[in-house]
Parts: sequence; C-alpha cells; structure tokens
Amino acid sequence: MSVYHVRTGPHRLATLVPSLAECTDVWGVYVGAGCVSGEYPLEWRHADGHAHVARSDEWRGWICIPDTGQVLTPKKNPTHLLLHEVAHVIVGSDRHDQAWKDVVSDLGASREAAMYVRGRRIN
Repeated sequence: MSVYHVRTGPHRLATLVPSLAECTDVWGVYVGAGCVSGEYPLEWRHADGHAHVARSDEWRGWICIPDTGQVLTPKKNPTHLLLHEVAHVIVGSDRHDQAWKDVVSDLGASREAAMYVRGRRIN
C-alpha cells in the first residue's frame, strides 16, 4: 500500500481536507518532527499526534502530527488519526469520553471510538 506524504510545516485543515472546511474550531495542522508551539514533544515516543485543547494554550485549536504519512490516506482522505485529533479540538478536551466518541463517530471514524472503553485505549 502506498502512503501519501504531506509536506512538513503548518497547513490549514480546509486545504488538506476540503470536506472539513466547516470545522472552524481547528486553526491548523502542523506536520513534522516538532510541534507548532516550537517545543519538541518528547512524549510523542508513545503518541502519534496531539491536539492543543487547553484554554490556556496559545496554540489552542492546532493539531500536531509528526509523521507526514499519517495525515491523509493514499486517496487523500483524512486518516483516522487526523479525525481523532479533530474531534478533540471540537469537543475541547483531550479525554476519550462519550462526547468525544460521538464527534469522532460523526466525523467518520467510529472505529476510533470503539478503541476506547472508559476513556482508555483497549488495543
């Protein structure tokens, strides 16, 4: 299976995924080995990406994904990882609660929602 690589750097969500243009909660998607905040996220050793959702975070609304091949599928659709993080921004929380599950399912990644029970990943 081929992988579609997105160039590194900042992107507007509507440019990457026109079908998500109405999702104005997401300010942008930063793709690359760092973070839009300029800090190198060492915690990424165990995470595929993260969303800035804290009210106190000046980068609130941004999504960071380090792997250029984990943003879009070969058909240029959003990956489940991208939809997972978009749902966090929409809900405004980094929790995997029922509100997040509802949004990620509505976005088309119900498989992501099924991976979490009581807020914890099961596989």
